[in-house]
Amino acid sequence: MRNPSFCSSCGGPLAEREIDQYLRQICTRCGTIMYRNPVPAAGCIIEHPAAMADLHQAQVLLARRKFDPWKDHWYVPSGFVEYGDDVEATARREIQEETGLIVEVGPVFGIYSYFDDPRQHGIIILYRAMVTGGKLQAGDDAAEVAFFAADELPPMEQIGFATHRRALSEWRNEVLHNILPPRAERSRTLYLAGQIAPAHR
Repeated sequence: MRNPSFCSSCGGPLAEREIDQYLRQICTRCGTIMYRNPVPAAGCIIEHPAAMADLHQAQVLLARRKFDPWKDHWYVPSGFVEYGDDVEATARREIQEETGLIVEVGPVFGIYSYFDDPRQHGIIILYRAMVTGGKLQAGDDAAEVAFFAADELPPMEQIGFATHRRALSEWRNEVLHNILPPRAERSRTLYLAGQIAPAHR
């Protein structure tokens, strides 16, 4: 994504300066600093309802991208958080628009920074989610949707976005080998040691 050349406040020309240890663009006319912040996105790790009783039989829902970037690659159903939107509401909306399913959002599966989207850098929040209704059908940015078993995921080169590859690898390790990602292991260790207070009931 190209940097702007002119100030969005007054239209003055921009120059690059080191501010707070980062190179930032600043307006040479009015002094406005043009901050560039990562764009948030949200989505869901959805397991097939019929397979949830047996972890080793779990299947995860993926969609195939209809458009660039990563056209024709598989990805975890997700999308950008719109200005003013709640992040959990975004996750539910994106799932319904792309897969036709209605879901109940559960706990956070993982939060990842991404740097391989040519449109901008960002942060994606993936929730675990349970299907509560709807009919599975591709829509919006998705050309196809399907459930995949942990040992039958598409090859990693057919999965778009590094963060989605990482999340699916973590999900597969959890399902097949009962291996949690380091952040989950640290959290569990701290909880068992009494350093994290349990949620109020």
